[in-house]
Amino acid sequence: MHLREELRIGRPADDVWNALQDPELVFGCVPGARYEGRESDGAHAVTVTLEADPDRLVLEASILVTGSGRRSATADLRVVERGSGGRARGGVAVEVEGHGLFSMIRVSADLTLTGSVADAARRGYLGEAVHFLGAAFAECLDRSSAGEVEAPRGVAAVPRAPVPRRRSLIGRLWDGLRGR
Repeated sequence: MHLREELRIGRPADDVWNALQDPELVFGCVPGARYEGRESDGAHAVTVTLEADPDRLVLEASILVTGSGRRSATADLRVVERGSGGRARGGVAVEVEGHGLFSMIRVSADLTLTGSVADAARRGYLGEAVHFLGAAFAECLDRSSAGEVEAPRGVAAVPRAPVPRRRSLIGRLWDGLRGR
């Protein structure tokens, strides 16, 4: 399975890249995700719960960064679904491209899926979940009132230099849906 997401963030590229270096902030911005810490091999351990009736997947992921350049990185991803043992494994590439006061994060992944994870992909559920989580992540990074990124679930806010507030398209659509 090939996944590709492009996320527009209303922050300069260097700010976005610096934020991506903080795994607690990154996974604090993903609904249903919890950063578990570093494993003995240096990989980042994460638990992600995806729920959409009647499906519920609890994914335990291990992300090992294998390469890094100027505002880009590659990683190996291993995922096990806690309930059934379904799996995903493959490579992920992330690139941040600057466009003045906003940035694009491009994420692509080539994954081999088995079991319940493959079933979720066949039903379209996994692709929809990835898109939703990407949009929520971008919205979280976009929020920068008083020079801080607000991270949910008790993750400490990370001080950042103040930037003009620029709402992403997804953020504006989300606000419209919520009646703001």
